[in-house]
Amino acid sequence: MSYWSVGDKMDIAQRDIQIFAEGNNEFTEGQVIGIYIPPNIKFINGKDCRVCFDIKITNDTTGTNAPTKLCLDGLIGANSLFSQVRTYAGNRAKLLEETRDYSSLVSLMYSYDNTDSQQKKRALVEGCGYHSQVNRGTLGTAKSIQNNIVNSAYNECGNIGENEGNDIDTLLPFTTACVELQLHMGVFANSVRAFPSMLTQGLYVELTLAQNKDVFRQLDGATKHRKLALNPVFHSLNGNNTNWDDMTASNEFYVSPLNAQNKVAHFPFQVGEHLGFADKTSATGSFTLDGNVVITKIEEGTAKAPIKITIANARTPTALMTAEENKIAIYSKSTTTDGATPKYTLTNVRMKVREVIMADSYVNGMVSKMKSNGTIMIDLPSYSTQNYSSLKEDTQPTIPIYNNHRKSKSILVLPTDSKNYAFHENCDSTSTYLITDDEPCLAGVNAVHKKQYSDRSGISGIGDYLTSYYFVIDNKQVPNREVETDLSAGRGTGLNATHLLELEKSLKAGAIPPRSFKNFRENFAIGRALSLDDRFVYDGVGKEIRLNLKYEGLAPQKNKLYKIFIHHIKTLMIKGVEIDIVN
Repeated sequence: MSYWSVGDKMDIAQRDIQIFAEGNNEFTEGQVIGIYIPPNIKFINGKDCRVCFDIKITNDTTGTNAPTKLCLDGLIGANSLFSQVRTYAGNRAKLLEETRDYSSLVSLMYSYDNTDSQQKKRALVEGCGYHSQVNRGTLGTAKSIQNNIVNSAYNECGNIGENEGNDIDTLLPFTTACVELQLHMGVFANSVRAFPSMLTQGLYVELTLAQNKDVFRQLDGATKHRKLALNPVFHSLNGNNTNWDDMTASNEFYVSPLNAQNKVAHFPFQVGEHLGFADKTSATGSFTLDGNVVITKIEEGTAKAPIKITIANARTPTALMTAEENKIAIYSKSTTTDGATPKYTLTNVRMKVREVIMADSYVNGMVSKMKSNGTIMIDLPSYSTQNYSSLKEDTQPTIPIYNNHRKSKSILVLPTDSKNYAFHENCDSTSTYLITDDEPCLAGVNAVHKKQYSDRSGISGIGDYLTSYYFVIDNKQVPNREVETDLSAGRGTGLNATHLLELEKSLKAGAIPPRSFKNFRENFAIGRALSLDDRFVYDGVGKEIRLNLKYEGLAPQKNKLYKIFIHHIKTLMIKGVEIDIVN
C-alpha cells in the first residue's frame, strides 16, 4: 500500500467559441447589450472569456463643434463604456451578480494594479493609453498615458506610411478600434475554477452602455488645465526671431521643437481646430487675439521651429508674444463651449467564450449526483456596490455601510465628485476637481504653472482636503487611532504612510494586487481589510459598520458621491433546477 495516491486523471481540452450579441449590430449610449451563453457549452473558463467589439467615435462638426482629437479614458480605455454589468442564469430569471458603477470599480483596479508592461498590454487589447517616447514631454512633466498622438487607437495620424514632410490640410478622421475586455466580476473574474454553465441553464450577460458625455477625453498635451507644460510651445512668426505684437496681423506662426514637436505628425491638433495661447509661467495668464484662431494647414517649418501653422484669417494679439522665449503654450479651445456631444458606436459585439471540455465520465458523474439530490456549491469572487452622498458643507459626514455578506473580505471607498458635468466641462476641465497645484516641471525660462485638473469626474476618487478617517465595526473603532490623510488628500507632494498602508491591506484583501501607488492622488481611495488571510472571511451579517470622515483643515471644494465596494465571496448553491445564492 502506498501512502501517496492521486485521484482519477482526465484530459481537458479548451477552445474559444464566438457568440454574438442579441438584436441590432450597432449599439450606442444607454442601450443594453445582451449576450446569451447556451447550456450546451457545459463548462467555461471565466477569466479567459472576453467581450469583443469595434468602436468608432463621431464628432458632429457641422454645427457649433470644432474638430479635435478625442480618445477614451487613458487608464481604463473601453471599460469606461459600461456603467453597469449583470450576469443572469440562462433562463434570465435568476440574477447571479450585478455590478453598478462598473467603470469606477475597474478604475480602482487599474489605478493600483498597474505596471508599465500591464499598461502597454491594456493599450494594445483594451483601448487604454500608454506613455509613448515619440510624444514625450521635454519640460519635466510627469509621464502621461493620455497623449499618444502617433499610435492612437482612435485618431488617424497624418503622414503615417507616407512622406513625413507632407502637409496636412484636411481633417483627419477617427479610426475604428477593435478591443477585447475581461469582465472583472463573478463568473468572469480571476477564478481558478471552471464554471459549470450547464447547471445554470447557460448564462446571460447584460452590459449597460454609459452616456456619451462621460467617456471622451482630450489629449493631455492639447488641453489648458491638465498638463500645460506638455503642450506645444509658440516659437515665432517666421521660424526665427520675429515677435507677434499688437501691431502685426498674421495668418501663420511657428512651433518650438520642445515637447518632441519635431515633425508634422507629432502636432496634437486638427485642421479646423480652434486654438488658444496661454502663458505657461502663470496660472491665469493668457493671450487674446482679435478673433478665432482656426488651423487650415500644418506643414514643415524651419530648423529652429520644425512645424509651421497656417490659420484661416490674419489675427492680431492684444499683448506682445515674444519670439523664442518658449513660455507661450498652445492649447485647444474646441471643447470650451456647449456644443453637440460626440458619440460612439459599438459594432460587431460578441463574446469570445473559453469552453473547457471535460471527459464524459466527469459530466455524467456530476449529472448523476444532481439527480440523487446532490447540491453543488460554487464560490464566486464578487463586489457589491453602495452609494452615499454628502454636501461639501458637511465636514464630518458619517457613512453607514451595509455589509450583509457572510464571506466578506474588504471595504473600498471612492469619494467621487457628484456634479453631473457636461461633455465640454469634463473634457476641458475648467471647473472640475483640482488634483494638484504642484505638478513638477522645470524652472527658469521653462517654468510652468502647476495646476492639474481632473478629466475623470465621477469615475475617480478625490481627496478634497480630507484630514482623517476611521471605521466603526461592531461598535469598535478600527484602527484604534484615526488614520490621517491630510497630506495624501492635499494638493502638495506629501503623503500619509498609514493611509497608504491601510489602503494596501484592503486592496490585497479585495483581490486587487497593490503593485503601484503612483495614482493615489489622482484616484484617492479609502480602505479597510476585513480579513488579511486568504483562508478566512468576515461574517458581516448583523454587524454595524460606519465610516467617519473629518474635513477639519481647508474647506472641501466639491459635493461628493461615495462609491462603496465590498469584496466578498458569493456562493451559488445549485440543486436540480433550483439556484440559491448565499451572499
